[in-house]
Amino acid sequence: MAEYDEGLTTALEELRRVFPKQPVFAVPGNNDDLRFNGERDEQAALYSRYGCEYLLNAARSIETSGGRICVAGTEDGYSHEPDVKELLDRNCYSVLLTHAPHRELLKEQPDLLLSGHTHGGQINVLGFTCYGLLRYEPRFDFALLAGEKRFGRTLAVVSRGIGWSKYPVRVGADPEIHLII
Repeated sequence: MAEYDEGLTTALEELRRVFPKQPVFAVPGNNDDLRFNGERDEQAALYSRYGCEYLLNAARSIETSGGRICVAGTEDGYSHEPDVKELLDRNCYSVLLTHAPHRELLKEQPDLLLSGHTHGGQINVLGFTCYGLLRYEPRFDFALLAGEKRFGRTLAVVSRGIGWSKYPVRVGADPEIHLII
């Protein structure tokens, strides 16, 4: 959610202020290994202090008035292996949370895939970004950089987020927060 500790703490405080009783789930991102020295327990404890549940290749079920929703969260794919197999329950509406929108995760066909990481290209001029022009992160095959798109039964939503990576600048990739009801 944020590249630095202060930004992460502020984001968690604001989430809880705006949504005091709703369930909040978190998954690790590509900078979390640096921030937490690879200590996933420390990271989980931070989220727990703010009433957020840390889903590390884990799933939870939520009962709603409209039925059951199964929320699964993966490990980040940068230096770890996301393990989606066995996480998705086909007997309910399945939501897969993952930091980066890796195309391979679509093979599991969740009903909804939610991710971020790309910042919408961060610098996006007429659709040209560092991801396309410079083959930035060439080992990853992203399903899309921002927005929403249907891949078979899966609706993928990739948020541009509210931050940036490395340089505090955005061009053609306005920050955004999604509220999914």
